[in-house]
Amino acid sequence: MEKIAAGRPLIATPTRAKYIRALENHILPKWKDAKIADLKARHVLAWLQEESNSWHMMADLRGVMSGIITKAIEWEVFPETFANPIHRVRLPKEVGGP
Repeated sequence: MEKIAAGRPLIATPTRAKYIRALENHILPKWKDAKIADLKARHVLAWLQEESNSWHMMADLRGVMSGIITKAIEWEVFPETFANPIHRVRLPKEVGGP
């Protein structure tokens, strides 16, 4: 169910579609059965580099994963003191950027 605030969706339709594609096509096939303890920075970074065809795709996938865990903390699935393991994933510098 899409949340509405002030008569507008909280997430724009194209953004929502992008998040769903990232989950269905990339994140869930790899991580759906993983325990949170399996989300080690080096493993996630290696997967991002194998899975992605651009720096922007790596950044997008990392952002979606981080956002999921951040929401879980906000919704008290994890304690407030829980450290989001995706924050430790450092992407390489963008090559050929603007």
